[in-house]
Amino acid sequence: MPNMNTRTKVQVLGLCRWSYPSDSKGFRRGSTTLEDLRARLYSPARLEHRLFLLRHLVLPAIARQTDPDFKLIFLIGDALPSPWRGRILRQLAKIPQIVAVFAKEGQSQYDLARTVMSKYRDPSADVIAQFRLDDDDALGTDFVEKTRSVFNDIEPLYKGAGLFGLDFCRGLVMRSSREGCDFTPISMRFWAPGTVIFTAPENPRSVIDFHHLRLWHEMPTLMWRDGPMFIRGAHHDNDSDIANLGRRAQGFKLDAPLDQVLRERFALRPGRLRAAWQANIETYMPGGTHEPSRITNDEPEMSAIKGDSG
Repeated sequence: MPNMNTRTKVQVLGLCRWSYPSDSKGFRRGSTTLEDLRARLYSPARLEHRLFLLRHLVLPAIARQTDPDFKLIFLIGDALPSPWRGRILRQLAKIPQIVAVFAKEGQSQYDLARTVMSKYRDPSADVIAQFRLDDDDALGTDFVEKTRSVFNDIEPLYKGAGLFGLDFCRGLVMRSSREGCDFTPISMRFWAPGTVIFTAPENPRSVIDFHHLRLWHEMPTLMWRDGPMFIRGAHHDNDSDIANLGRRAQGFKLDAPLDQVLRERFALRPGRLRAAWQANIETYMPGGTHEPSRITNDEPEMSAIKGDSG
């Protein structure tokens, strides 16, 4: 008989590459030199837009996770200029589970991710639940809790293969344009923000070593479809093209009004998000002024409360 008092310790460990200028292989939009890549990633309009996304989309649900036992590494280039360097640090400092890592630019993102994630692995953990979050995406507030709960159900399958992939396959797409911000429910298999990979602590591979669309080639997988678990940003500055989702994408019906879902599932303040976008379109989008955002409070939008219509 197995010892029922022995519980497998699962470390939940994530990686967000925040505008890190890796070698040219790290971006679909290739740049011929590191200087070219820096010029694109560090343009004032782009950085203002990414800070808007960080404050209003990415961080709120990270701060409100129902299970606070996780770590999220923000990988940032060591040449990120001021004042944006200080502004992002002020936002990240509000969430103790976030670790900001400034790394030498131009490295292979794969080698760097292995090194960084290995450094922050818990040596006492039995299993590492690795996830990745792009700097324009969001997770559900129960992402960490559900990750651990699902592992309890699939642990025998994980032990048999030594790897296991979890796909939270329902979420929302947030499209931002000059017309405003709108959200569309979507079911999409193995999209990066909804993917978790369970690995052994001694496995050197990081989450980005696994091609998320091909996980089922390498390991047993489970698709979890009980509700929306991610928001993926779709905008003028996406590195990967998600404009044409094709036959792999399907819609689904939300079980509550959209803004209620945004508040309760993602801790967002949809009214403030839309207002902030509309007020600063000329700053964020190509051809706009490169003046600082007219919203000068850079604190993350973490105070969404049930019943708040904001």
